Amino acid sequence: MQSIFYIIKFNHRTIMVTLVILFMALVYNCYQFFYNETVFEPANSLIMSSTFVQVGIFLFMIYGVLASKVLLNKREYTVETPLISWFRNVCFIAILSVAYNFIFFIAIIIPMFSTGMPMDINEVMEFIFIYWELPFLISGIIGMTIHMIWKRNLVYIPLILLASILGPLGDTFINDEFYQYISLFHHNPTFPYHPLYGLPIDQFNISKRLIILCLSLVIFPLYSIFFGKFINKRVTLFMVILIFTLGYVHYEAILSKQVIISHGDEPGSTIVKEPLYYKEISNTRNTLIPLPLKQINGAVNINEQRIKAELILSLEETGIKERNYSFSLYHDLVIHLITDLEGNPLKYSRNADIITINSKIDAHDKIKLIYSGEISPLYPVNKQSLFLPSFFPWLPSNTVGQAFINVYDGVVHRTSSQPKNYIHYDLRIESNHKKVMLSNIEHSNGRFIGKSKGITLFSNHIEKVNYQEYEYVIPSNWINIKKDLPIIKDEGKQFIRFINSTLNKNLNLPKRIIIFPLTVKNDYLIEEDIWHLDDHLFISYPFYFTMKEGSITSPARLEELVIGMSAAFTWKADSFEWNDPDMMQLFDAFVSEVYFRENKRESNYFETIVNSISISNPSMIDTIDKLLSIVNRSENSDVLENLLYQWYESAKNLNGNFSNKDLMKILEGIK
Repeated sequence: MQSIFYIIKFNHRTIMVTLVILFMALVYNCYQFFYNETVFEPANSLIMSSTFVQVGIFLFMIYGVLASKVLLNKREYTVETPLISWFRNVCFIAILSVAYNFIFFIAIIIPMFSTGMPMDINEVMEFIFIYWELPFLISGIIGMTIHMIWKRNLVYIPLILLASILGPLGDTFINDEFYQYISLFHHNPTFPYHPLYGLPIDQFNISKRLIILCLSLVIFPLYSIFFGKFINKRVTLFMVILIFTLGYVHYEAILSKQVIISHGDEPGSTIVKEPLYYKEISNTRNTLIPLPLKQINGAVNINEQRIKAELILSLEETGIKERNYSFSLYHDLVIHLITDLEGNPLKYSRNADIITINSKIDAHDKIKLIYSGEISPLYPVNKQSLFLPSFFPWLPSNTVGQAFINVYDGVVHRTSSQPKNYIHYDLRIESNHKKVMLSNIEHSNGRFIGKSKGITLFSNHIEKVNYQEYEYVIPSNWINIKKDLPIIKDEGKQFIRFINSTLNKNLNLPKRIIIFPLTVKNDYLIEEDIWHLDDHLFISYPFYFTMKEGSITSPARLEELVIGMSAAFTWKADSFEWNDPDMMQLFDAFVSEVYFRENKRESNYFETIVNSISISNPSMIDTIDKLLSIVNRSENSDVLENLLYQWYESAKNLNGNFSNKDLMKILEGIK
């Protein structure tokens, strides 16, 4: 302990100066997110603290060198006590790292709570431990070890290189897949805080840094053994074995799949793999006979990114035997068993997310189904959060089709796999998530019983806000938009009145409205933004938006809301998919154009989509010109509403197999 105080005393000026430098880096990098209205997002003070961490990593490597220099020059030091000296250095680095991060923790917590931003203090402490404390400690040990092995002033050159590789700077010049295994900061230093998935404090990140810490601790003892610097080699060997054992404890976790919440466009990203997978898959939902599901019983276990389910599927009485019933289940959920209740295996075939049973099934039969596997990276699950919507087939669904359709290279469209009919669920769902909220299903102690068109699980730090008879569910750190929520409701009710009168529908705005962030950054199809699901409405916004009062009620955001509802309350509500993505976007743009004209509001979206399709799809130019001529000459909204009605009815009757020729035929009949 005296040696530790000696190091501090000898270097107290350096320590104070570097503490000031680190604190200034913290203020520069973090405080802008507290007090700048244009980028107000206190959580980003942690998640985007890359400058602060990079400076800290380099400074702690310097501390390691300084500690090594002091003890090497001390009179009591001899060549026979390098392990003791090395251990004192490690203690010095650890004490300094803890002291610094305690100061920084206080510096972050005070403005975080003074701005009224609700955050879990335990998660904040975990983040600081994983991404500040451990990297600083590891950096100090590396700096000290390198200097004790290579006692030259040139030691600072490899330290600068190492600090750049291990710190956030490494993201700019190291392969993405390799970087995630060596980085001391989180996977993507420029990636903002995601309100749904929270801070990246999953087991992978903890285990990785503990293993790197163990490896950094074992370097000098190994060096001493191989180069004969130790008299007591047994002690040294015991130390090496102990450190390797600690590392092995976390070996399984480090090899497990990392939950990466990313932009979605990085090379090697698991999110990128989804479009590549579905690019080779055909969507044959229109030719298959859906399994007549009546009831689903059983148990589901959700452990971070994995699901394991043991289910009994009961069927509706149809009066006929059918050999080729089909249902949907996400392709990474591997079927281990599918039998009747007597244990007789049922033959089946699989095309990605579509399972077709090739054995005869009576309507009164029950099917036993066991499966497990990974969730889609477009719906990642980590230890803090969970979002599994009913339109994604994480449970068997009788809306048969692929969960996603490749639209363009790198872009997929989420299809609706919400069951067509009400199904009675009696499920025990085990999960370690703090809050689990689901729609229209009674639940207690993990048991979910009730009738619904699918089950939606939505968990993390969420707030419920009630206005009149409507309930709004929003992320906790989006609480500043709560005064805007009634405006969203009013826009929705007005749009539904328009749809009901124009398309002869009988829709109502659900009493529960869930507002949540999009899962990835490259979700730029507006059709993905809104889902009308049984008793609730999902409205999503980009997670990187700064959410303050007025953010979601600006003219641009309300325009996007209408465009999203144009899909949600028409073809998505009637559970059919367009076979042509250009036709899908053109239809949604036309719906919004008719609505805006009727309400005397300006919008350029229809014109933008028309110009885009004319360039990308020349075969539609004649049809688009005909459509534009009708739109431009129609002063009476009745003409456009009649066109919209015919267009929609034809597309619905064709179950989405609506072509350019079909539209031209309708346009030619409009006078």
